[in-house]
Amino acid sequence: MVVEGRFFSGKAEEKAARILVIMLLGVAAVYVAFALTPSHYAVGLRYLGVEDASPLLLSARPIRSDEWIVLTPLFQTAVRGGFSTINQISPYHESLKGFWALPILDWSLVFKPQPWGFWVLPPAYAYSLYFAALWATFLAGYARKFP
Repeated sequence: MVVEGRFFSGKAEEKAARILVIMLLGVAAVYVAFALTPSHYAVGLRYLGVEDASPLLLSARPIRSDEWIVLTPLFQTAVRGGFSTINQISPYHESLKGFWALPILDWSLVFKPQPWGFWVLPPAYAYSLYFAALWATFLAGYARKFP
């Protein structure tokens, strides 16, 4: 049966979708195995005096400093603070609840699966899994929406 406007019939389309998901999971597994992230935190380390710190690929632009100077340290604060909803590191004890899905232990964890890796993996791999989950689900969603 050929559906008008589609490249594959029903069975072939399902097989292609399965192959795509397997390939996507394979790429995500390699990404996490090497603990890669889109973070340019190495730029921040250079400012702290670490001479040989540099991003693996490309270069960081100052306009994107919100990622390596805000987001990555927030993740570090949540992990080092024992996944508390309150910043245990700072003397101000501000809340870590916000629009980023930080690995904090509260009821909202049920609705944000991307930080689940922080409870079973070392932090570098969990941070990599966080970003891999975001881009993999993004690509899988578009593959499902536009077959």
